[in-house]
Amino acid sequence: MKILSPEEKQAHTSHILAEGFKGLMYGGAFSIGLFQYIKRRHPVRFKSFNPSIKAAIIAMPTISIAAFFADQGSVEFDRNMHQSEYQEAKILEEYRNWNKLSLSDKCFTVLNDNKYPIIVSAWAASLYGSWVFVNRDKIMDTAQKAVQARH
Repeated sequence: MKILSPEEKQAHTSHILAEGFKGLMYGGAFSIGLFQYIKRRHPVRFKSFNPSIKAAIIAMPTISIAAFFADQGSVEFDRNMHQSEYQEAKILEEYRNWNKLSLSDKCFTVLNDNKYPIIVSAWAASLYGSWVFVNRDKIMDTAQKAVQARH
């Protein structure tokens, strides 16, 4: 059994928190989608739910997915950290360098590392927003709406 240094412990904790936060975001999006689905597709049954069941529809998937992501993050960190001495030194050096960065540098680094997912997500969100806006028109058929949403 290896005794962890405070730096290793802190790196592990920050990795778990980052993965848990990622899971919290995914779980929250899933929960809101599930909540809206039940509310729109089964309105009579949804109205019969008491507030605690409605809260559980939001809370349970969010907490479960966040816990799963945090646990997987812990396993991933341990797997990467304890492959070899070189890998361990490399991960700790990356952690030290990350902690030296200012908040603005951290933001720029994260944005630069994820620029393509951000661009694609913004494009998809704008396309969806256009579709929702154009879909209100009762006169146009679906093909015309799709063309209008693209422009």
